[in-house]
Parts: sequence; C-alpha cells; structure tokens
Amino acid sequence: MKFIKNNDEVFGGKVTDHWWRIEFQNCGSPHLHMVVWIKNHPEFDTEEGKLLLDRNCCCKMLTEEEDLEQLVKKCQIHRHTQTCTKNNTSVRCRFNFPRQECDETRIVSYSSDDFLRNGGRICLLKRRKEDAWVNNFHPQLLRVWTGNMDIQPCGSNEAIAYYIAKYLSNAEPEGVHSGSAQAIQQIQREESDISRKLFRICMKILHERQVSAAECAYRLCHIPLRDSSRSCIFLNTRKPEQRYRVLQFDKSGHVTGYYSNIIERYEKRPLQHPDYAFADMSLIEFAMLFEPFYPKNVSETEESIDHGAYEEQPHIRRPLSMLSDGSKMVVRNVPAVVRVPYFIATSDPENFFYSLLVQYMPYRSETELLEGFDNAKEAFLARENRLKETSRHMR
Repeated sequence: MKFIKNNDEVFGGKVTDHWWRIEFQNCGSPHLHMVVWIKNHPEFDTEEGKLLLDRNCCCKMLTEEEDLEQLVKKCQIHRHTQTCTKNNTSVRCRFNFPRQECDETRIVSYSSDDFLRNGGRICLLKRRKEDAWVNNFHPQLLRVWTGNMDIQPCGSNEAIAYYIAKYLSNAEPEGVHSGSAQAIQQIQREESDISRKLFRICMKILHERQVSAAECAYRLCHIPLRDSSRSCIFLNTRKPEQRYRVLQFDKSGHVTGYYSNIIERYEKRPLQHPDYAFADMSLIEFAMLFEPFYPKNVSETEESIDHGAYEEQPHIRRPLSMLSDGSKMVVRNVPAVVRVPYFIATSDPENFFYSLLVQYMPYRSETELLEGFDNAKEAFLARENRLKETSRHMR
C-alpha cells in the first residue's frame, strides 16, 4: 500500500482512497481484495481513459521483457480447476477463460451480449489470440507483488459497493453455520443464567470457527487483516429509549454513570466558530467531520516490537473544538463514512422518519425534534423544506 500511495505514476494519478481486506481461502492461503480510487481519473469511455486502461490492465505476454514474461507465465496463466465450475452446473469456466480476442480496448454496455460473455466486466481489453489464457495484470505491480493478480476497472458506484460488501461479508461454510445454530439453540434451552449462557455461546462459536495455520500466524503476530483510508462510525439513530448505553465504572468497580456518545457531544457543540457553521450543522455532518480528542499518555518507543512495522502516518496538528462541557473534538483528516440503522417506511414509519430527523435536522436538544407534533412523520413533513436544504448542503 505504501508503494502505491507514494508513487502516483503506478496508476497514472494520485490514490485518494483505498480499501483492502485479506481473506483466507479454503486451502488456508491469504488472498487480498483491494479497491483504490484515483484522483481526476478520466472516464473509461474516452480516448485518454482507454489509454490508461491499456497501461494499467495488461493481458498480453510481454516477450520483450524477459523477467516480466517469466512472471506472467508463472503467475498469470489461467489453468482450469474445480473452482472454475463452483456453484455452476454448466461446464463453462466462471472466470470466462479462454477470453475472446479483441483488436482494441473498448467499453461494453451493461445490456450488451459482450457484457454477459465477458463475465460482467465493463471492458474488453485489447487481446491477441495467443493471450486468451492470460489473466489481467499491472506490469509494474506484478514485478513488486510477484504473485497472481486480477486487476480491472470498476464502472459504477454500485459495482464498488457490491464488491466491498461481497468480500467484507464472506461467510464460513454452511455446515459451520448450521452446527453453531443447533448448539446455540440447545444452550438457550439448558441455561437460565444470562452471563453463563452468553459465555457458552461465545465459546461454541469460537470452537466452530474454521481458522487456517496462516490465519493463526497473522493474528498471533497482529498483522492487519483489513484497512481503509476512511474511518467508519455507527450512528444509533433509534429513539433514545431504544438505544444502548455504555456504563462507566470507577477504580473500585462502582457504576458512576454513562460514557458520552456522539449525539450528546453534538448537542454540546460550540455556539459559534470562525471556520464551521455549528448552528446549522446536522448530526451526520458533525459525525463525519469530528472525532473525540484523547491525549496520548504513552508514546511508542523504538524498543516496541511493532515500531516501524507498519506505514507511518504523517503527524499533522489538527484543529480542536471545545464543547460546552469542556471536552474536545478534533477535526478528522478525512471525513468518515457514517452507518445508521436500516428502517422501512411502510413497516416501521416512526423509526424511519425519526432516524432521518436525528441525522439531518439541526438541534441543540433531541427533545426539540418532536415538540408540537404527534409523531415523527408529522415532524418530518413539517420540516421538509429545511431538510431539503440540509441535503443539498451535504452534497
């Protein structure tokens, strides 16, 4: 990742965002899934875009460069295995090999036959007949990676979301799920003590979890298994009585209260600020731009076993904002991605509209949202114009 981020020439532009995750396949070997966003990348269907495609997505045997030719032969030639027909009753390879010959790189329509024949890929790469079994690769990255890769352009936001969701949530084999479910049902029937029940369920799930030797090594050595250029935070936008709270304990173990959450911090935001319009700022914008400030008491020393193991982020002094209770919030280097509970308007209209009000309607006290209204839908419809303004501002 450091090599890609520090070399804008790799993809022909600066990498502005990234996401990756290491998945361990059935044989136990690690497998990396990655998405990168390139700044000011031209549209793929333009001449400039096609030139960058040919530069970044190669599928030919490079005989003029002997070292690269050997790497392609070793790592990039597709050979049929049983996974080629996984979950497929037909004999056709699900990776679409051998791939069709093409005189020049061209973008295909989602509704075209070429799109279906190309295995759902948005482009047909320039390919000679003798390169029908060569999988896509990036010449410069192949030299660095020295292993198999498959690189392709992503044609839409939906395709990116689908890719990340698919590989982020790769599940265990079905047999593991069914075995765990049966064991959990038995524990629920047998145990009456809640803490004991939770302990047994956790141990059962841990026992059923399939872990390869390679994954054990990764976890024992604390090697990161996923990373993203943007933090992801959860906003619990349910009604206050439906939210969970985290208890705070003193040194003797007595409960002293609750930890603050993002909604309480939002209500305590400054009245005025030279750089931010806090008065009109919605909760979701506040959560995207700010995070709690926690001073570091212990700095990592060179004697630490992990010192220098991972990419160091440049130290940038970030602006602080003082809340009304004296606590501090710091401006994020990169706006965060915000997740919220999912509600359906037809089946749960109260929570659906209340969630939207909490996210997008500026307030100083959450009780203001429903004052003078019988339900959340009425409050939402009465503030429709204000909410539209907030929505336009967020874009």
